[in-house]
Amino acid sequence: MNEFAGDLFEFWDEKKEGRVLASDIVKDMLAIGLAPGKDFLAKMISIALRIPIKDFPKAFVTIKDF
Repeated sequence: MNEFAGDLFEFWDEKKEGRVLASDIVKDMLAIGLAPGKDFLAKMISIALRIPIKDFPKAFVTIKDF
């Protein structure tokens, strides 16, 4: 599973910056039907990152977070 997660993160990290906008992850997960809705994912990622939901639109996820 760790290898899959790493490969998926690398796919999202096209610029090889070591970080990905959380909103890009949400967009793609919704597009392939892996989540019930944007608000749900935003809340779950905000909890995981330990940030206020209001900061979600500008939040980045690193491979360590992922």
